[in-house]
Amino acid sequence: MKLIKETPSENETEKDEPKDESEAKTDEEMETKKTKKDRGKYVFECQKCGKCCEKKEAVIISMADLSRWNEDMTLPSVYQFLEIEIKNNDHVQISLKKPETEEGKAEEGCPLYDEQNKICNIYFSIPLYCKSFPLGYDGDKYFLKDKSCPGIGCGKMSEETLKKARCDAKEDFEARISTAMLLPVINGLALKFLMEQSKKQIERLSEDQKEKLKEIMGEEGNNRTT
Repeated sequence: MKLIKETPSENETEKDEPKDESEAKTDEEMETKKTKKDRGKYVFECQKCGKCCEKKEAVIISMADLSRWNEDMTLPSVYQFLEIEIKNNDHVQISLKKPETEEGKAEEGCPLYDEQNKICNIYFSIPLYCKSFPLGYDGDKYFLKDKSCPGIGCGKMSEETLKKARCDAKEDFEARISTAMLLPVINGLALKFLMEQSKKQIERLSEDQKEKLKEIMGEEGNNRTT
């Protein structure tokens, strides 16, 4: 009887042979791409350090914030800290900020932040800007409002949490755009109303009162020029 030695098939030979350099390189590139992708993912977990609240000079407020605060009765608590500012290019903005010092300097830090207990006094209804912090959105892409925030890169980020963070950033952006469009109109209406009321009050004055008012206005004008 002849003994026949079996030779391995082509498929079996390929399985036993080690991967060539090109295949090994492809695997390595895939791992590198995967690492880069993971590294670029937004990961954030608030550290309750209060740094963003302590150093913030002003918190941007939207009409959506004001509307919500009016409904949940938060408005009386924040009203005294609200200011309307005119920024570059006549950009009108509502801000939440501390009152100026006697020297006329603006103090840093949010007026509603409790530094001792490290918590926001209206945490149950925080502004959209703070809710979305530190993730921002500019209408085209997402960005970090403050890259020095200690919470960036901490903790874990699930798909659901990431989706919510992006939704909050978009909501903040859309609310600020809406506010920027409405504020000049509201500002104009307020000025118009005040001017009409002033005109009506002047018309009700007697001739003697009008003359005295002219004298007072004239004296004030002279004092400003001197």
